[in-house]
Amino acid sequence: MTNNQECFETINQKKLCLKEMKTQFYIDNDMQLSIVKAKIDNCLIKNGKRCDWLLIIEQRNIEIYIELKGCRIKDALEQLEITLNNTSLKQILEQKYKNNKPSKTFCCIIYTKCPSNQPEIENAKKTFRKLGIILKFISSNSSKRPQKLSQLIS
Repeated sequence: MTNNQECFETINQKKLCLKEMKTQFYIDNDMQLSIVKAKIDNCLIKNGKRCDWLLIIEQRNIEIYIELKGCRIKDALEQLEITLNNTSLKQILEQKYKNNKPSKTFCCIIYTKCPSNQPEIENAKKTFRKLGIILKFISSNSSKRPQKLSQLIS
């Protein structure tokens, strides 16, 4: 297995920015926790569908998978599902974090245009909840106001 250190960055700053194409998402690290920012798209996973980022909060044993998307929510859901089931990514994370399984897993879709199909969103939340994963939809239009980490993981 290759060393993927270039895909991981430990962040201790107050403000964290995630970017992909035209979408930006800011997180206010109001809890002042050390966050490992892992680039999944074209770094940890180079081929096939995958989400953009993974944030790991080791002190709380939390993983947050993030997909930055315009308006195609269905595509974002598929990318998250494929990423969560990617065996090579699981192996990399197990090796790096010594088989320490997360106690909480979140998936966040950061969208630029409001998703219109509310029943589809609610069904997706239920499906992810059955897997023990909390699925959140967040508008990137609130990027002028960074999302508080404490709210993101609650």
